[in-house]
Formats: sequence, C-alpha cells, structure tokens
Amino acid sequence: MTQSVALREIVAARHAARAPLHDEITVVLAGRPGAGKGTQAELVASQMGLVHVSTGDLVRDEVARETTLGRALHSTLTAGRLVDDQTMLDLLARALDDIGPRRGALLDGYPRTVSQSTALDTLRPIDLVLELDVPARRIIERLRARGRDDDTVAAIDARLHVYDVETRPMLRVFDARGALVTISGDRAPELITADILGRLATWRYAHRGATPDRS
Repeated sequence: MTQSVALREIVAARHAARAPLHDEITVVLAGRPGAGKGTQAELVASQMGLVHVSTGDLVRDEVARETTLGRALHSTLTAGRLVDDQTMLDLLARALDDIGPRRGALLDGYPRTVSQSTALDTLRPIDLVLELDVPARRIIERLRARGRDDDTVAAIDARLHVYDVETRPMLRVFDARGALVTISGDRAPELITADILGRLATWRYAHRGATPDRS
C-alpha cells in the first residue's frame, strides 16, 4: 500500500468517526498477547469518544490504593497466580457502573473466555468484538524483542496456547452471533487504527437506532 493511499484511508476513517457511536455500545478488543491491544484501545477510544477500560489498569489501581482487595490482589500477583474470574468481574462491574449505561466502553484484556463473556453479558451486553490478528511468529518476535526475563520462547508458547484453547472458542461464539470483526494487526499502527475506526463507523451506520435500551 502506498503512503498516499494509506493517508487517504486514515483521513477517511477519522472523518467517518467524527459522529459519536451509540452511547451505550460495548466493544471488546481481543488478540494474542503482544498484538498491540492496549495501544490501539487508547487511540480508538479517544477518537470515538469511548471510555477505555483496561482490566490490567483496574487491578494495578486497586493494588496502588492499598485497599483490602488491593492487598489480596498484590499477594495473588506476587505469587504468580491469575486473578480469579469473580474478582475481575467485580472490578469490571464497579468500573462499568462508574461509566454508566449511557456511555460507550472499549474493553481491553477482558473477557478472554466463554464463561467470562457470558458473565459480562449479564452486566452489560457485548455489541462487538474486534480481534487483532497477528501471526504467532510475529508475536514471538515482538515479545522476545522486549527483553523481559519472563518472555522466554517456552513462556510465550504457553501464553499463545492458552489463547488458542480459551479465547478462540469465545471468538467463535461472537462470530456465530455476527459480532466478530477480525483485523490484521501486522501492519503500521496508524493503518490498524484507521481500519478499526472504519469498521466501527460501518457498525454505527448499520445499527443506528437499533441498540437496545440498557437503562
């Protein structure tokens, strides 16, 4: 793709995104570890007027505030264990309550499994899942380039396996509902952002006035 074509795509996507989405839309950004979800979530949320909700940030904020739950979370993380689903759901429920039912939300890092998505649907129905698709070999290259001690090839392979086993079944559920959009994440960040903005704009026009009342 030439630079001029890429620039036209970006400008067109930003123009299409100027009108706000339905206030109550809930979008999930999914993808393998290292796919660039956090970066894209921040960019897209700011462009579309959505509230970016990162479960990682929610946990870190709770730990930093040294609440009773925060201290328990610190112990869990220090021991190398995963935060249990109910605790994550409670944190997310509180965040969504603060956002309110009339503001759009872009979730990054949750849900990752069928059971998590089912539980979230009872709190706030998920309208659309955007999957950033990056080949496994590129993910390994990206994560290894970070130079972190825990980014060994074996550890990365294990994380990718968990994604295939736990998250892909969830994606198939949303695909069957017609609520999954797969986007190539192995491109320049600005092109990925433009693609996401364009897909959300398309969704907006297709569903204008059709989003159910969630008051």
